[in-house]
Amino acid sequence: MPSDKRTDERTSGALEVLAKAREDYHSAIVTTAEEVRSMLASRTVTAEARAERTAAELGAFAVGHIDIERFASLQTTGDPIPEDEAPRFEAAARTLQALVEHEDELYLVRVESGAHLGDAVATALGRAGRAFGAARTVELARAGTYDSAVHAAWLEAFPPALWRRRERDFAPPLVVEVDGSDLRAGVLAEFLDGSQKIVLVVRGEAPPAALVRLITPGVLVLQTDDPAKLPVVAESTGPAVAALVPAEACRFLHASRSVRLEASAPPSRPRRCVSWRLSPASGISPRRTRLRLRTGARRSRRPRRPPIGWRHGSSGSPTSRGRIEEVRLNPQAILASVAVLGGVGLTFGTLIALANRKLYVWEDPRIDELTDILPGANCGACGFAGCRGFAEAAIDGSVAPAGCTVLSEFELEDVAEMLGVDAGEADKVVARLLCAGGTDVAPRKALYDGIESCAAAVAVSGGGKACAWGCVGLSDCAVVCTFDAIRMNDVDLPIVDPEKCTACNDCVEACPLDLFVLMPMDHRLIVQCKNLLEGDSATAVCAVACNTCGRCAQDAPEVVRMSDGLAVVDYDKIHLADPSAAARCPTGAIRWVEGTQRFEAILETAGSHTA
Repeated sequence: MPSDKRTDERTSGALEVLAKAREDYHSAIVTTAEEVRSMLASRTVTAEARAERTAAELGAFAVGHIDIERFASLQTTGDPIPEDEAPRFEAAARTLQALVEHEDELYLVRVESGAHLGDAVATALGRAGRAFGAARTVELARAGTYDSAVHAAWLEAFPPALWRRRERDFAPPLVVEVDGSDLRAGVLAEFLDGSQKIVLVVRGEAPPAALVRLITPGVLVLQTDDPAKLPVVAESTGPAVAALVPAEACRFLHASRSVRLEASAPPSRPRRCVSWRLSPASGISPRRTRLRLRTGARRSRRPRRPPIGWRHGSSGSPTSRGRIEEVRLNPQAILASVAVLGGVGLTFGTLIALANRKLYVWEDPRIDELTDILPGANCGACGFAGCRGFAEAAIDGSVAPAGCTVLSEFELEDVAEMLGVDAGEADKVVARLLCAGGTDVAPRKALYDGIESCAAAVAVSGGGKACAWGCVGLSDCAVVCTFDAIRMNDVDLPIVDPEKCTACNDCVEACPLDLFVLMPMDHRLIVQCKNLLEGDSATAVCAVACNTCGRCAQDAPEVVRMSDGLAVVDYDKIHLADPSAAARCPTGAIRWVEGTQRFEAILETAGSHTA
């Protein structure tokens, strides 16, 4: 069915509502394309041009402090593109450029009459997903694991089934025009994941409640005839699907965080009538059929039997006139019913009472009291699934009250007094960051302009820093911290407050580069680097990276060893460590930390002690 003027207006309105999601996806494609082009350009760029670009990236603060030409020459020793893999980079760059140039075709799908809705949406997402396929191609080519037989097709179509979780969070929004007769919305369920947004513009008559099949927890489902209600789809943080349907269809909203369905109007479609039509070839006259239906023999009816428990006063069967002279209740039947029901209830009640006495499990009432005293954070830092599990263990005596890291000193005393035990002591465990490469020492290879999220930046281009192992600095860890224990410093590195940190593990799970670890406070020797490069290659991408000089391993051979181009601390022997292990580190990659972890850059100096 061709689009009419009203359908075109609704389609344009839906595209405008999804403008923010379209811009986010477009900026991700542009950022990735610029990064790939810069990789290709670095193969032929002159030393002078490289120095000019490095000076622009470092900014005015580097003038007079850093030798720009020498610093630019160090960048070339990072990770050059292998000659045999250059065609992969060029193909990925062409694919990304084509997506940028034909952006308007990515978000609109027109389903032909009679076509399969699911196939059309899968094709559109596979076409838009080529941006993810291009990024994966570059990633595999750099690692030397690219297989043309398997991965070449990714630049032609990259279906949603191959998308990673972080890529699904950047799923391109779609506006789909579809005939009402082809609206089988159940086929869209497999695509509603991450942050996928789909708006269906229905042409012609449609089923009254087609989108009901998609109602699941965590998915926003909207069926309406008013385009003004579509912004709720763009504002949703999870997957969402909406349909602009004719006024005769049902209108409802299922919010992603709700378990209720809010229906604003039932379907107003008139009831359908079933009609029979006789074919002339059947040889049956419509008039004769009508007469036969009208004059057909009447079915005989059986006389109604009187209900059980009732009886007739004059006779056991109705009279010829169908008149009952006297009807009255049968008290014996009622008493028998009451006796049977009472006996069944008494029997089952007795069995339940006996089972309760036999199977009763006593529970210490102090567990509920202690659970109410505990903070109720259920963070898991104590090693139990929640506060109630910790309360049961504390009552049982298997754990000291100090095992709860969230309790304040005064609350700890209250719990110990209630249990009549000593509060005990527990080794303070806090989150430590294994990266000191802030914006002052780690140059950027690209400018990321997208969603302010570490996971988003890493998913699109691996982050903007030249060091692929370094902290992205977009504060995902600070956002998820329930206890406000993490703040970002002036060089975009997270600072953990040991007094507020409860070792709940949220920041460890939130970091896309696995830079956070939970560590006892008495483990003071920390390697603040995960860069696996060696020598000048490491310091070219971060001035405070471990350059594999091995001095720390020489000064503390019992505690520190070198492995895969990085210093590794044996924390089983941490009691043998002292500040001398970090005294001669030329970059400050290994530190002796007392209290709060700091990240001041210490270059060309002996000593890396943080108080």
